[in-house]
Amino acid sequence: MRLWEYFKNLEWAWYKERRRNRLQQWDVTIIASNCVGTIMYHDLGLPFRTPTINLTVSMRDLVKMAGNLRWYMEQELTECALPGDVDWPAGLLGDIQVNFVHYASFAEAVERWEERKKRINWDRIVLVGAERDEAAAVPWLEKSAQHGNALAKYRLGKLLLLGGETVSKDVQRALELLTECAEEGNQFAQYTLGKAYLLGGDIPRDQEQAVHWLKLSAEQGNQYAKYYLDRAYSSIFSSTASLLYHMGRIFQEQRPQPVGGMRVGVDSKLRRRIREKKIAMGHKPDDHEEEQRMQ
Repeated sequence: MRLWEYFKNLEWAWYKERRRNRLQQWDVTIIASNCVGTIMYHDLGLPFRTPTINLTVSMRDLVKMAGNLRWYMEQELTECALPGDVDWPAGLLGDIQVNFVHYASFAEAVERWEERKKRINWDRIVLVGAERDEAAAVPWLEKSAQHGNALAKYRLGKLLLLGGETVSKDVQRALELLTECAEEGNQFAQYTLGKAYLLGGDIPRDQEQAVHWLKLSAEQGNQYAKYYLDRAYSSIFSSTASLLYHMGRIFQEQRPQPVGGMRVGVDSKLRRRIREKKIAMGHKPDDHEEEQRMQ
């Protein structure tokens, strides 16, 4: 695993733990248009109190469902045919198409749907809808960034730095946008730049740049920047300590050995026992050496 991936996973685990600790309600029903709701339940460690798990519906249908949710939850799912190149089951819920993209069969999907539908908490319902088209977003973000929109610079810079399914990486352009945004005081751009320079990957690691940007972001209250800043300082300390240790070893190895062989110190307790044994064998009390020579 690359260093970037290791820290990314570590950061994500820390982020999820913080979100779990801030939860005030644990019995929430999330009605979602795709697997985002499933991921939220999973990452927060919550029980699935919704039938919309491992499936997709269009945003248009989600809005329609939200307008009369109880009625739709009372409808029976009926299987519907999909084009031949689609390998997942689908069903109709009234006039809404539900795509069970992570189920092996329609029967399994219906069984899970009915089981989870009974767990809905009608007093705490959250709607989550998402449809993403990164390729379509790039030209609009570019236009907005050219007009000085700091958020557009940050979002476009991050998108080009990481790439996506429909967007190719452009590290040079990403650094230009993020640096410009960071210099304007955007703490999120500062954090992204600092983390990128700290972990390396598509851009060379630069400890000085990493500390600079992470410190600026942390000063604005960014907790994630503080987290990485601590690790940046730890890395500097470890590198310095390691360098001093190895320099000490080099000097020790280069120190001339004493003439006449290697001098070996003898433990005081052992020396006392040797002396007592010599005396018992008839030697004089002062007939001993504090140090021995190995020829």
